[in-house]
Amino acid sequence: MTVTQPALSGPWLNLGIAYTKRGNSQGAEDAFKHAIDVNSAHIEAYNQLGILYRRTGRPGEAQFIYERALKLDPDNTSLHWNLAILHDTVLPDPRKALLHYQRYQQLTGADNPQLQSWINTLAEHSLTNSTTTKVNP
Repeated sequence: MTVTQPALSGPWLNLGIAYTKRGNSQGAEDAFKHAIDVNSAHIEAYNQLGILYRRTGRPGEAQFIYERALKLDPDNTSLHWNLAILHDTVLPDPRKALLHYQRYQQLTGADNPQLQSWINTLAEHSLTNSTTTKVNP
């Protein structure tokens, strides 16, 4: 369909997902970018591109793409989840990870013990760091 109807973003997204499953990162990236070019509000194309960037060792680009998409859809749970994971595991920023996990939980109403444990751990870490910060006179 990308040949017969290149102005539709959905087939480009699907092509990108297929390329991802086959391990063709460059093909996937090109397809996701084309989906975004065709439809700049295609949130799932941004999300998939961000996931691809994270998995291929490009965390800064992943963060940029996720944040760009959040400007279009600030309540998108997948974007908050993926930003939380990115900041928790790849770009160690516990404060940002905590904010996105909390927003995800708030939006989904998730009663997930594992998620709550991560939130509690990050909140304790943030509290510990804020009370032990030394100020040089």
